[in-house]
Amino acid sequence: TEIALAEALAKLLLENGWVDEAYLQQYVSNAADIKKQLETVNLEKAAETTGLSLELLKKAARYLGQAKNVAVLLGADLARSEGAEEKALAVANLAILCGALGSASGGVFPLDEKGNIQGLLDMGMASDLLPGGSDYAAAKAGFEQAWGKTLPDQGRTAQGILEGIEQGQIKILYLAGTNPLVSYPDSGRWLKALEKVETLIVQDILATELTELATVVLPGAADGEKLGSLTSLDHQLSKLGKVREPLGEAKDDLSIFAALYQRLVPAGSADCSLAGVIAEIKELVPGYAPQGACCSGGRCRPTLREPFRPKEQSLTFSKVKAPPAPKPGLKLLSGKILFHFGTTSTFAEANRTVAPSGYLEMNPEDAQSNGLKEGDTVKVSSAVGSAKGLLRLSDQVPAGLIFAPYHFAEMNIQQVLPSASNLTPVQVSKA
Repeated sequence: TEIALAEALAKLLLENGWVDEAYLQQYVSNAADIKKQLETVNLEKAAETTGLSLELLKKAARYLGQAKNVAVLLGADLARSEGAEEKALAVANLAILCGALGSASGGVFPLDEKGNIQGLLDMGMASDLLPGGSDYAAAKAGFEQAWGKTLPDQGRTAQGILEGIEQGQIKILYLAGTNPLVSYPDSGRWLKALEKVETLIVQDILATELTELATVVLPGAADGEKLGSLTSLDHQLSKLGKVREPLGEAKDDLSIFAALYQRLVPAGSADCSLAGVIAEIKELVPGYAPQGACCSGGRCRPTLREPFRPKEQSLTFSKVKAPPAPKPGLKLLSGKILFHFGTTSTFAEANRTVAPSGYLEMNPEDAQSNGLKEGDTVKVSSAVGSAKGLLRLSDQVPAGLIFAPYHFAEMNIQQVLPSASNLTPVQVSKA
């Protein structure tokens, strides 16, 4: 219910005069329209929808409106949920209204489970972006000129890749450092698709069910076995040092990519060394150029991007459509736990000591009404798949909800979830 929450808080900010009008008029081209849109928000209904009291909403709005600096954090759970784009838009709109983008140490920070997501986005690792976070269509011609290559009209999201395999459009798939059979929703569908691929290339550091499927396995190096850098959400750069050489036949990712690339281009036509790649990043990616960067002790703060200019596109709440009201019945939510980091840490003995396996966590009231008890082996089933796990009871889980961590390949809770979602209606029974 993030959209209803954002709309309610935005209305309270405006009603109480907690919006910086000068900032709003300067940076938002349709401020008057926004105010009219928010007048239609029913605060009592928003409280009911979100499950929060009106007093709590007012208290939160007061904090946002009276703070000198506001930082808005979006959790990975929101990014993985159905309608994530619309929810993120609503939260970003709220951030603008409460001045988060105008404060010295504020901002909007989308938090993911793994490090260097910001670095990946800055390098163009998204279907609609090119390096520097540039819009794909707008920046395409410039990068074609820089690289001397014609780029496709658009990239594909993970969902687009899945559908492309199913439709016979994708015959060869190269997966580097990702495992759709465990990490992605509707993982059973991914398994069927990957079995259909004519050539599957997998580049990773650990043997998994995915490497068993692969036509070619390229063993990669772990983080302590390669040089590199991490970019934090506020664009602090941290360098990675090599502790040891890669084991066996493993190679660092850059060496693998460079070796493949050099087989596809005329000899000597590109500098694929680490220094050459860094030089190209400094030339082509805004914010990574040496001028203005302050480096010391292995950390850099690169030149930040150009200031935010919302006047280029109007702000709106009215186009953001909330998802349909949830139907009654049990729902399964998948997410992370603090003892694991993606799926890689499930190979670590220390992590497995404190969190050895997957489980299903349920409110005691729901367990009683379904004839279940602590320690039962329970099966959860949805429209796309099923999984089994030991039952844990906890008052921390709201009634009507079942929580399961997605780290464990043996349980593979992601096969229960539909594509592009982390929440789905389920039926439960003793296994």
